[in-house]
Amino acid sequence: MTGAMTVVTVAMTLGICSALEALADRGIGIRLGANPPLYVAIPGVLITQSFAMYWMHRMVHTPLFWPLHAVHHAFCENRIR
Repeated sequence: MTGAMTVVTVAMTLGICSALEALADRGIGIRLGANPPLYVAIPGVLITQSFAMYWMHRMVHTPLFWPLHAVHHAFCENRIR
């Protein structure tokens, strides 16, 4: 409804990428995807964001977050009718 999930998911995706880059800068592991061409970077970002959104949505269906997420389902259900 507000786009908050998209903002959180993008922030998580960027956070994961930043953490991997920080590890690579310290010499830990290999530097995956350092300066990839645009035709590789764009699908990579889309796949990573999709993966993060899927797990974020799975997380909000857990008992801990369900009371907050149930509002979304109630809104969508009323909108269909």
